[in-house]
Amino acid sequence: MMEDILAFTGRMAKIEGAPRSGKTEAIVRYTAQLLTQGTDPQKILVVASNGFSVQALRDRLVSFVPEDQKDAAQHVHITTALEECVRVLNTKDARESTGRIPRLLTRAEYLFFLEDIRTTGETNRKLRNMVSYFYREMENYTPFDDWMVGVPEKNLLKIIRTILTSRNAMLPSEAPMLAADFLKSDAGSAYAKHYDVVLCDDFQNLSHAQQVSMCLLAKDRVIVAGNPNETLQIACRHPYPQGFTEFDTLRRGVEVFKLQQSFGDDQVIAMANALAHHGDMNPAYASTNEAPTNLNDQTFCAVKWATPEEEANELTKYIRLVLDGDKDRTDIDKKLHRAPKTESDEQQEEIFEGRTCVVVPNKTWALMAKNLLEKRGFEVSCAGAFGQFTGDPRDTNRARALVAYTKLALLAHPQDLTSWRSWCGFNDHLTRSNFWLSLQNYAQEHEMDLYDALSHTLSDSSMFLRSEELGKRFEEGQEFIKHNAGRHGFDLLRAVGALDLIEFEPLQQRIVGDENAEQMFDLMRREIMTPTWPMNPHAIHISTMENLSGCEYDNVFFMAAIDGFVPRQGAFEVVSTDETRDRILNEDRRKFLCAISKANKRLIFSFFRRSNLELAARTNMQIVRVKSEDGKRIALTRPSHYLEEAGNAAPSTIGGQAFLGKFEIE
Repeated sequence: MMEDILAFTGRMAKIEGAPRSGKTEAIVRYTAQLLTQGTDPQKILVVASNGFSVQALRDRLVSFVPEDQKDAAQHVHITTALEECVRVLNTKDARESTGRIPRLLTRAEYLFFLEDIRTTGETNRKLRNMVSYFYREMENYTPFDDWMVGVPEKNLLKIIRTILTSRNAMLPSEAPMLAADFLKSDAGSAYAKHYDVVLCDDFQNLSHAQQVSMCLLAKDRVIVAGNPNETLQIACRHPYPQGFTEFDTLRRGVEVFKLQQSFGDDQVIAMANALAHHGDMNPAYASTNEAPTNLNDQTFCAVKWATPEEEANELTKYIRLVLDGDKDRTDIDKKLHRAPKTESDEQQEEIFEGRTCVVVPNKTWALMAKNLLEKRGFEVSCAGAFGQFTGDPRDTNRARALVAYTKLALLAHPQDLTSWRSWCGFNDHLTRSNFWLSLQNYAQEHEMDLYDALSHTLSDSSMFLRSEELGKRFEEGQEFIKHNAGRHGFDLLRAVGALDLIEFEPLQQRIVGDENAEQMFDLMRREIMTPTWPMNPHAIHISTMENLSGCEYDNVFFMAAIDGFVPRQGAFEVVSTDETRDRILNEDRRKFLCAISKANKRLIFSFFRRSNLELAARTNMQIVRVKSEDGKRIALTRPSHYLEEAGNAAPSTIGGQAFLGKFEIE
């Protein structure tokens, strides 16, 4: 089948298959073949779901091509759909056509935007429903005439556009819709069909607007690959798996390639196949592999611990033993085969840590795993575990990372209005939304740029009611910029208060130390919007489930595999509707299937039986019942619902101490 895919020369193709069946491999090999045939690498667009899958795909491509093609492979345009849409919208013609600047809001900046639209007077619930509806229709690429909106919704849309346009900002949900419209327009005709070939991996993860935009960028050929059972909300809020399943039925001349044999660990694939028969999964996308007759409980098992603390402490001991043992076995194998030690051998010895992933349910477990793994002597990256930081801007003591990021943004771009909006909103119970609205109205009435109006508050305190408050904040910001404008590297991070913040650790792992504010801000913004792993083969990866899309590991350790985490607590809420519970069960099952299928050699599930009640409530564990032990209230938990769903394909469960005893770990 791979040979048939590589021989394809038509207009459109669809590659579908089970987990680990070679879909991404087909994308990589086809891209490598294009390079060999002399295709300009800048005329090849390869799209993946997020920064981690983009990074993994490029690494695989560079590793696959021969030495004389490696430079060309580095220049292939591999990116996410959202980033490509922003690239299109950032062209001069697109800016003029749309009247917008594609400066996407981060999650923290988005919270200020939400505060500002609350000034409309609508109830929070109604606002939330209206905004969610807007985003869904944007991402589904529904023509505006088909939107079910009344006068209140139209007024809110007008306010949203005014707010965003005045700040030179854009919502992530808007960009693909605007890009598709621009590429279809006369003004965008010169940018459509920009690439000779467009290849999209995990096409089912893209929104409809993203899918349309990517297809419009192809001149000669479009190849999409995917599996609807692996649909994740990582490329957008509303992925459109129908766009993949119906890709060949809605278009003429699409050649379909079906990959049904999986090449992962047989035990893991059998478990993934079992999960494919539950909920809204489509069993047609299970692999044809035969189930293994025997399970190896040293490489595929579920380990039961007493408490979260015991789990984290003992599991990290085991990880230390595993990785040390793998290295020892590599040395022994070389001696037995009497093979000379080559440079590639030395590189192979050094990748064990980077080929290991610890999957965590949330930030609390990420920090716990990070601290203990570092205690065991490992280097660790948590780039995939924290998500976008937010904090409470009404109390800067609870939003230190947000404050540091905003200071860095102001130093990098002193007239960035989105950053000034954040800066002016700190330490106020309404984030000064009412004053900012007055400033916006003043700028419109006097036909002024919003930055000029903000600057005017320094000299005229009578612009509007209490305009002096914004003037005071603006003056403080200007003083900060004046005193720190020339700083670089770690001195710059110290000035903005970021040196001791865990949210800035990934950035510190990447910088040389002489970067200016603009370079530092661009790196940090990419770390927030499209995070990737540091180029360190010795660093163990700590990640949430969804960020494993497009990646693969030798070892996957699944921590805290309990109900409430996997799946989330909402799947068990008695006050929720059946529809809501089923939706969460289905969403998290897809995440779970995607995560476990990435394990090549070892998949260990870990869970605990009880927890401190305060920790259980704070982290949203599903509490089976509460009991008292030694005067303390203890929450009892249960292993993940998905382990039960997998039935006989699930790993056997062993007690933690018995498990450690097999390896003589004390």
